[in-house]
Amino acid sequence: MKMNKTYNRAMRIAVLVMLSVLLIAMTSCSKPEFKMSENTGKLMVVEAKNAAVDSMFMVGSLEVDTGEQVVLTSNLEKGSVKIELFGTPEEQSADEVPELDGEPDVMFNAGPDDMQAHTLTPGTYMLKATVIEKATGSVTVEVKQADPEQWNTAESPDDAGEKAGIGLFLIDPSGLSLGPVTNADFQYMEGVAEAHFGVAAVDIYVRKGLSDIDEGDISFDNNEYKYNWTVDIDGTEVKCSGNREGEATKSVWSANDYSYAVLAYGAGGDDDFGLSEEDLTSLFRNIQ
Repeated sequence: MKMNKTYNRAMRIAVLVMLSVLLIAMTSCSKPEFKMSENTGKLMVVEAKNAAVDSMFMVGSLEVDTGEQVVLTSNLEKGSVKIELFGTPEEQSADEVPELDGEPDVMFNAGPDDMQAHTLTPGTYMLKATVIEKATGSVTVEVKQADPEQWNTAESPDDAGEKAGIGLFLIDPSGLSLGPVTNADFQYMEGVAEAHFGVAAVDIYVRKGLSDIDEGDISFDNNEYKYNWTVDIDGTEVKCSGNREGEATKSVWSANDYSYAVLAYGAGGDDDFGLSEEDLTSLFRNIQ
């Protein structure tokens, strides 16, 4: 009798173990899913559950208004999902679905814990989601009020100007007496585009923006300087500030409904560096 009880107990344990293994197997082999779980026009949530490579779907329309940016946040546990946004800004209503035409306005290769923010031209955008690597988790695409201090990376001055919503933005720093440009990068936020150049031991920032931002001073530089003066360049009054007389660390001006700013900071320990009037004039004449 005792032997039978021991045998029965062992059988029950064996059955429980088998059931547990089967349950785990069923869970791990659950049906793959890749879908849009929420879509309000301002919020899209892409859900993946053991989603296979090359799984794909498209959906519209994400609505972006003036002063808003699109924030893409990955909550993936594993794998990678590519999110692309396509739009025809300002030429359609929110009820119309954009067509996939050419390069995407946004491409986000989302892995676990990745995030991006983009300022887009107001309009409606279609979302295309593609699994790059077998994925589980979610990616959130949300339209939010833009942070005025939120800078986004651009590929060129022209790209920065377009994405900032200011149109043309071109700059040629080759005429500077300081030497050749050693590095360059470009940024934008709502209403302002920026080009940054490294020249010798100097960082130069050139900005163009809408005239109603920050009362026309888009330098965002609130430092106090020893000297403040104005110069006339080709009939435009340029306000200059610096700690050395005649050498401008900050320069701002307005023309044709746009505001401009040039900032020059010493990168090699010269905290009082400023541009000469000749170099400032060269930049002024080569900004569009």
